Amino acid sequence: MRIRHVGVVGGGTMGQGIAQVIAQAGLDVIIQDVSTHALERAVAEITASLDERVAKWGITDKEANLILSRIKTTTSYDGFESVDLVIESIDEDEEQKIAVFKALNSICPDYTVFSTNTSTLSVSKLASICKKPTQFIGMHFQPPVPKRPLVEIVRGLVTSDQTFESVKNFVAKIGKKSVEVYEWPGYVTTRVMMPMINEAAYALM
Repeated sequence: MRIRHVGVVGGGTMGQGIAQVIAQAGLDVIIQDVSTHALERAVAEITASLDERVAKWGITDKEANLILSRIKTTTSYDGFESVDLVIESIDEDEEQKIAVFKALNSICPDYTVFSTNTSTLSVSKLASICKKPTQFIGMHFQPPVPKRPLVEIVRGLVTSDQTFESVKNFVAKIGKKSVEVYEWPGYVTTRVMMPMINEAAYALM
């Protein structure tokens, strides 16, 4: 399955970065958030990030405007009825995430792949909410998304190989490197990082 149109749920820092790298790869993306203010801020932050690249001669003004033209916003789920992939990137609140996927079940087409950017919650439990749990997967981006090359692709208990390969190809398309992991607390990056944070706290103590 080729992924051309992506819906990002959540206009916070992670959602902004994810939407930016998708649009930079030439794909259409729609950001959903419940707040108009949050969406306006998201577009402003993406614009500022692109302006920084322009200032450093990384891209031209024309290229920046073209990237922005690929990004749409909505406070409902308008536009999600035709997305190939959904990336949920809201707060780490299981009940809120469950509510999002329950709503998307009746909106998105049967072929849509659902994914979550969670770093702490169970991919398999969230997948169980969906009509097609085999088409559910974790995509753990690293902040700040435009500057970090790694995405952890997290298989749930029933994630299909086809879903994994589609998402792996998508991650490569948006210029990121992927690592395949299975459900385990903290996956790879957080498990590596936490001992360093603990050691820093001990050193301060």
